[in-house]
Amino acid sequence: MPTYNGDEVNALVLDVGSMWTRAGFAGEESPYAYFPTSVGYMIDSDSESSKNNKKAPEQNPTIESNNENAEKNDSMDVDTETNKNEKSTNDSEKSDTRLKYYVGNSGISLFRPGMEVKNVLADGMVDDWDAYEKILDYALYNQLRINPEEHPIMVSEASWNSAEKREKLTELMFEKFKCPGFYVCKSAVLTAFGTGKSTALVVDSGADFSSAVPVYDGYVLQKGIVRQNLGGNVISDLIVDYLKEEQNYQITPLFEIKRKERVEVGKQPIFDRRDLGGITDSFRNYMIRQTVLEYKESVCQVLEYPYDENTASSRGNKSFEFPDGFSLVLGSRRFYEPEVMFQPNLFFNKDRTRIGKNLENMNTDKNDENINGNQNMNNNTNLERKKDAHEYMSIQELAYRAVSKCDVDLRPHLLHNVVLTGGNTLFPGFTERFSNELPKLCQSSRVRIHTPGSTIDRRYTAWLGGSILASLGTFHQMWISSEEYQEQGTSIVNKRCF
Repeated sequence: MPTYNGDEVNALVLDVGSMWTRAGFAGEESPYAYFPTSVGYMIDSDSESSKNNKKAPEQNPTIESNNENAEKNDSMDVDTETNKNEKSTNDSEKSDTRLKYYVGNSGISLFRPGMEVKNVLADGMVDDWDAYEKILDYALYNQLRINPEEHPIMVSEASWNSAEKREKLTELMFEKFKCPGFYVCKSAVLTAFGTGKSTALVVDSGADFSSAVPVYDGYVLQKGIVRQNLGGNVISDLIVDYLKEEQNYQITPLFEIKRKERVEVGKQPIFDRRDLGGITDSFRNYMIRQTVLEYKESVCQVLEYPYDENTASSRGNKSFEFPDGFSLVLGSRRFYEPEVMFQPNLFFNKDRTRIGKNLENMNTDKNDENINGNQNMNNNTNLERKKDAHEYMSIQELAYRAVSKCDVDLRPHLLHNVVLTGGNTLFPGFTERFSNELPKLCQSSRVRIHTPGSTIDRRYTAWLGGSILASLGTFHQMWISSEEYQEQGTSIVNKRCF
């Protein structure tokens, strides 16, 4: 079995998250590339003429850049266009339709008539393999600008990823990218390693879901995994609902605005809309979410203790202006929507339906301006949320249940090494609130919360763990070599990578 030693490894680390993708070189302190996991796609304008072309399509899709020489472009905003034959879900049915993909910050954010936007993951696992391949293409060729045939590659995965998807990923890495070595590692393990721990309870709250994963001695304890689809997207939906229901305002994304006028705080915006055709709902929703993300990062916070309007009001106000000129001064309200992570029962019924259109069970913010007027936006900003028979759990209960599923002897070790990661944990006050709430459920044990030193580090924790692991000399014998893949096939990944 081939092994890699010292600097000869030069491994690559790819961490494809539910919202962001990180890519870089093992041994580095931060990823070289950081871009959205979503992709844009549309039918190639040449697809109709290509139907009359009898020539077989190229086996390897091409990557085009807006720059004539992609190798000279150091920006992460390179627009990537990839053509590939779209395969039908029915194996007996073939389609000649060609799709063009756009990857990267500007690639996906630039309006193109008819362009749809989708995330390549669902529940943390690969949902669209063609789109996932474009993400890897963009990371390796356009961002890192390397030849994958010369580098072993480590890829992160959800702790609950299926054996079938792991095998398909292994096939993709060896057959398409022809890497000399490959390893897939669970993101919770990498997050623990990224904070210098081999045993930890990793509490991850991202855009699509929140999870609590116990890791012991570098291995995920599968029976202890607890997860739910309560994450940043739910918070975003609550914010959009608040703006619509209580402020009579619906967000107009920046790309639709031609000109705007300055208006008083809380007054209806005055702006001219660009005359655009071919705006898809998926692209518009994506751009609206980017505005809401900016709103959350600018004004939202978490109280250290359960929400109280008087306490929240005493923390001062923050203002925010939307792309069309509409602005608000937010007092206690900016602490309100993030509270869903700690008290979901105030927002949702047991069947996960919303409680009351006007959120009657909590006080409204006296500092927020109420406005009147008509709005001509389409009512399509909220994405459907998955429903099931179980009510949402608070983030602290999620962690407590994960620990409770583990052996009694392991629980003190896990509670003494609780690691927070994910975008929602970046809200100011989140760590302090979680540190106050979890001990209430574990009064007989000592709880210790660990977070990376800075918010920047917390965005990259799993990637950093992969960077550390892939650069260790003791890890080199763990790589799956191309020779082993040829001999044993894709099943080797489930024997080698735990």
